[in-house]
Amino acid sequence: MKNVSLNLRALQATHLRTLAWIGFAVMAVAVLAWAQINRAEAQSYDYHTVDSTLSIGMNGQQVRNLQRLLAADPLVYPEGLVTGYFGPLTRKAVVNFQIGYDLPPVGAVGPLTKATLNTVVNNQHLVDVSAPQINTVTVSNTSSTAVSVAWTTNEVARGKVFFSTAPISIVEFDKAKVEPFISGEVVSDSAFGVIKSMALPNLLANRTYYYVIVAIDAEGNVSITRPALFSTGN
Repeated sequence: MKNVSLNLRALQATHLRTLAWIGFAVMAVAVLAWAQINRAEAQSYDYHTVDSTLSIGMNGQQVRNLQRLLAADPLVYPEGLVTGYFGPLTRKAVVNFQIGYDLPPVGAVGPLTKATLNTVVNNQHLVDVSAPQINTVTVSNTSSTAVSVAWTTNEVARGKVFFSTAPISIVEFDKAKVEPFISGEVVSDSAFGVIKSMALPNLLANRTYYYVIVAIDAEGNVSITRPALFSTGN
């Protein structure tokens, strides 16, 4: 009788373990199916841009747009959930994206992450290979030994101005997204923006200078203006 009781308990334990494994398998399949549905939605979605700064705890359409953009890359957002809520999984995905694109891994979407997301992931995960357009260049004398160079770009970009009293030489490298060698002195602004204004101080009075503007977008695409001239006052 004792052996029968032990065998019954063993059968019951085996049965419970089997049910547990079946339950776990069903749950795993359900989670995978949910992730695939969300990822399919993300990949087939007519992407919108992220227009707001976003952080953990926020919710709404902008968060859904963010999640769809992130879900386009399974390495960035393997869960692929499009819930409209910025929770820990979304924050982790944002950090993964920021690390992948050499951005500060803060886990929130600020202006730089927002611009990079929209450029890199939008339009069905096409990578930006277009250099920023440099427009509306102006040079104004602030004194006989200083000028201000200003311009705009069609996307957020960093900026540099090279200048020299001698003709500027430019050596381009046979490699994408590598800044060329440009002779002369340089002033730079590492902040990303679409409006730039840089002061060129300590110039010689009554001289003609050559200058070149360089713009570098968030993806590393580089634009260079043709060498131009400005003159300082007496």
